[in-house]
Amino acid sequence: MGLLHSLGRCVRFMRSMIPALIALACVSSAHAETRVALVIGNDKYVNLPTSEQLQRAESDAEAVAAALERQGFKVELRLNATQREMNEALDAVSRRVESGGAVVVYYAGHGVEMAGANYLVPSDAPSPDGASPELLRSESVSLASIMESLEGRGAKSNVIILDACRENPYSGPSRSMGGERGLAPVTPDEGFFTIYSAGANQTALDRLPRADNNPNSVFTRVLLAHLGDPVPLGELAKTLQREVSALAATADHKQLPAYYDQMQDEVTIAGLAPSGKGTTSVVPQTAAAVDREAMLWQYVADSNDIGQLQSYLDQYPKGTFAGAARAKIKSLQQAASSSGEQQVALAEHPPRQSQNSGARAGTTFRDCNDACPEMVVIPPGSFTMGSPDSEQGRFANESPQHRVTIGNRLAVGKYDVTFAEWDACVAAGGCNGYRPEDQGWGRDNRPVINVSWDDSQAYVTWLSRKTGKQYRLLSESEWEYAERAGTSSAYYWGDTASHDYANYGSDTCCSGVAQGRDQWVNTSPVGSFAPNAFGLYDMLGNVWQWTQDCYADNYNGTPSDGGASATGDCSRRVLRGGSWVINPQDLRSASRDGDSATFRDGDHGFRVARTY
Repeated sequence: MGLLHSLGRCVRFMRSMIPALIALACVSSAHAETRVALVIGNDKYVNLPTSEQLQRAESDAEAVAAALERQGFKVELRLNATQREMNEALDAVSRRVESGGAVVVYYAGHGVEMAGANYLVPSDAPSPDGASPELLRSESVSLASIMESLEGRGAKSNVIILDACRENPYSGPSRSMGGERGLAPVTPDEGFFTIYSAGANQTALDRLPRADNNPNSVFTRVLLAHLGDPVPLGELAKTLQREVSALAATADHKQLPAYYDQMQDEVTIAGLAPSGKGTTSVVPQTAAAVDREAMLWQYVADSNDIGQLQSYLDQYPKGTFAGAARAKIKSLQQAASSSGEQQVALAEHPPRQSQNSGARAGTTFRDCNDACPEMVVIPPGSFTMGSPDSEQGRFANESPQHRVTIGNRLAVGKYDVTFAEWDACVAAGGCNGYRPEDQGWGRDNRPVINVSWDDSQAYVTWLSRKTGKQYRLLSESEWEYAERAGTSSAYYWGDTASHDYANYGSDTCCSGVAQGRDQWVNTSPVGSFAPNAFGLYDMLGNVWQWTQDCYADNYNGTPSDGGASATGDCSRRVLRGGSWVINPQDLRSASRDGDSATFRDGDHGFRVARTY
């Protein structure tokens, strides 16, 4: 089976000659559903006073639009839209909805509740002075009208996300149109899932106290971190509740997002996973207990702003991270003194300082004791992705080289997912009951093989449910960052392939070979070779590793923030790392390939990750 994949690699030079044929061969009906989205961000209100203007709604909308485009949505983006422009955009999007498809509506801006109904305020809404409730309702866009526009279009999922729970600019001592704060609960029709950035009688924070340089609101910055997580919307909403409420609590503010679920199927932003879970209506009322100190430190730990670091010390002068905060402030002050400026150059890879909840880079953990993968915490940082023109054996699809910044700490599987871990999923009723063949090479601690990208999604969905954490595949850029671990050579151990460091095949395509430390003609038990500098095993060789990205023949237009690419051919997904059957050319750190998301092969496996 692995030979079939490697023979495909041997014809990659022919791709430029036959792109149409390859495209036809890789079409997959699994990704055929239409995905459309309407994204609106209103900061500037022509008839409202300066004090009621917003600062982050435009940035929120632009960031969400980009994230949805990476998930394969065709996005209609409107900024500072009038009522007419909002209605026209809604009409255009609703006309694109197809039976069985998915639609997302995201709005950031002012929202008002009047007589139990919710209204989104357009940029040309009337002035609060002299406006009646009837006029405001007629000059706004009601949530009910949005739902009505989408009903009957046949979409399998209708997701509405409202970051609109700011202070009501139409409620005050001299006027009383609508509630002072928050939006009214809704009872959506079947097929709708609605998320509010704050619950009843709560307001949503645009920013945190002191110097908050994040361009997004408190709710939306958390949403963006999890928008691509392969978990059902209910689990996504609970994650938003936990993290938003914890982040708001660092500012002594209560903000608990609310959600309303009328989905018959379990839905992710990226697509559907039918499960027959039934229709429910869930409005959680309380947040999980949170560690406020750890959440505040997570927010300021990577900052070069002395004011933000001092804000942590003001609240926690004897806190867990007080020593690290004082040391960083001292370092920043010394750098400012020597350069005359309040800045300090960032290292290519930041030092391994205290991480979330006190963990350090290199820390290992499991989220459960029964068959959960062992994880390794790796630090954020920047690197150059792809191969230079001078690298021997490079392929054209490794270009152009570009800088990528991984802004979040990551927890990455220490090893590829093993047969034992996969079989535990099947035994628990997950992974669609699929039991892949081991081809007689052994199960237990050998990497699971004969699994497709679709199979990997079933596994991370099960693991996320089991642990309550948001597991996923690495994006392609996260994978290369984790594999290189600070190196820029052809392999993470140097510029020469060696069977002392990895399990791969003969020098000419395509057969396994036992040589040096590599005593396996096919797969080897995970961890049989030394790890890279991040403590990750088998990042090169043994089995190809599925990543989240859609496949494209180059890096043009790919994200620079570590996100997964949703451009290119999404019926094919990117594979990285090489395998037991490939030659040294395909083993390199920059080498990449793609296969159909439904394809199973004897050298295809995966490893898991989650934002930490």
